[in-house]
Amino acid sequence: MGRAVFLWALLCVAASAETLSVFGAAGYGKTYDDEGNIGNGASAGFGASYQLNRRFSLGGEYALQTNKREFSFATWKGRTQHAAANLFFHFGSGTVRPYLVGGIGAVHHTVLSEPRVLPGSNSASGWGWSGGFGVRGYVTNRVFVRPEVRLWVSSGGINRVVEPLLGTFQFSLGVGYSF
Repeated sequence: MGRAVFLWALLCVAASAETLSVFGAAGYGKTYDDEGNIGNGASAGFGASYQLNRRFSLGGEYALQTNKREFSFATWKGRTQHAAANLFFHFGSGTVRPYLVGGIGAVHHTVLSEPRVLPGSNSASGWGWSGGFGVRGYVTNRVFVRPEVRLWVSSGGINRVVEPLLGTFQFSLGVGYSF
């Protein structure tokens, strides 16, 4: 389901590639549930966006967040994947463009801990939303860097493998290209 949402968003963006941008990003983040921190780890993702006007752009992205936390009695490990459609609000139109971003999409979490910490299935999917801010800084007319801070929160369906509310807090640094 998450792949379908992401592919739909990419097709919408690619259909009118007048001001299309693509990017890749890597970073670090923290994953938590209702009881607190369930681990830190690397994150990576990619996406595309279409500039609707000077202030707004619409995009789609895929992001992967890993998490690992050592306890005295066990190690908690997992992987959370997000596929989302996003709306960006840009401040300014120069070479440095701060923005706010919000999105909604599909979330899939997999528990990788061995031995199993929880009984039953080790993965589940659901829906979630995200919000954050970043800066798009152009280093040439087409190439930009994109530091971003994002909070992803999901609840529906995920409670089979972690207690709701599952969330990830990420910092990432991306590089992109505007057509």
